[in-house]
Amino acid sequence: MNRYQPTTRLRYLLLTVAMTWTTVTVNAQSTEDIDPASTQTTMHAMMVGAGWSNVLESYLSPYNYKGTDITAIRETMRPTKLMQGKVHVQTLFQLNGSILENREKTAKEYAGGLRYSINWQYAWELAQGLKVTAGPGASAYLGGIYNDRNGNNPGQAKGDLMIDLNAQVFYNFRLFHREWMLRYEMTVPFCGMAYTPNYGQSYYEAFELENYDKNLQFAHFVNTPSMRHLLTLSMPMKSAVIRVGLSANYQQQKLNGLKYHNYNTDFIVGFAKYFQRKATSKNHTLPF
Repeated sequence: MNRYQPTTRLRYLLLTVAMTWTTVTVNAQSTEDIDPASTQTTMHAMMVGAGWSNVLESYLSPYNYKGTDITAIRETMRPTKLMQGKVHVQTLFQLNGSILENREKTAKEYAGGLRYSINWQYAWELAQGLKVTAGPGASAYLGGIYNDRNGNNPGQAKGDLMIDLNAQVFYNFRLFHREWMLRYEMTVPFCGMAYTPNYGQSYYEAFELENYDKNLQFAHFVNTPSMRHLLTLSMPMKSAVIRVGLSANYQQQKLNGLKYHNYNTDFIVGFAKYFQRKATSKNHTLPF
């Protein structure tokens, strides 16, 4: 029996080496097959705010109306597989509503609408804690304005579908032994389509008589020079990230001989939650 012992030991040794090699190979293959986007973080944020608004709609009135504006923002950011995970996608819902008065306080207007936007952004790490992203996007807006002084045409519908250009700057820093983040975002509508009645056209003619009169117009950065800004400061707490900031939307339009602008600025506050599929690092820096 002793002459078989070295052979038995050799078999056990070879079997051990084979099992170890298989385990290492499987683990290495699993690591290589991990999607870069799956190890990153998805962010969901909700913010509400209030501020002021300035509206001019020459189809309803030649005068500016000013008043209070309220807003609600729902934002999501998540990674993608594009360009080795360096591109992330942002979706944003923003609801605005305003109660306005003319300068003499003899008439009121009510304005509001919902804008949905989606942006694809490529990220550049410029320095430690400093990141810049930029890329294309698209947005759709649906809203309206009502003037309680007008009898014939008291309301005006607003709508557009635009291709946007978006850029953001992220700055992470430590304060009070926690990782904070300051972010600035700017969006510029580049081109698309917008709805507007023609000068002197009533809604009775447009909808009841179905008289189309150039109501869908090609909108671009010259006849629709607009910008949307978002500035936020993220402060991490135990179970969530508190956000405070400023939302400023400057919409302008000159189509079919009609002038329109809606300038609103709101102070916002809310929270953000971060979800990570696979925790591969103990780094607590906020990604966005």
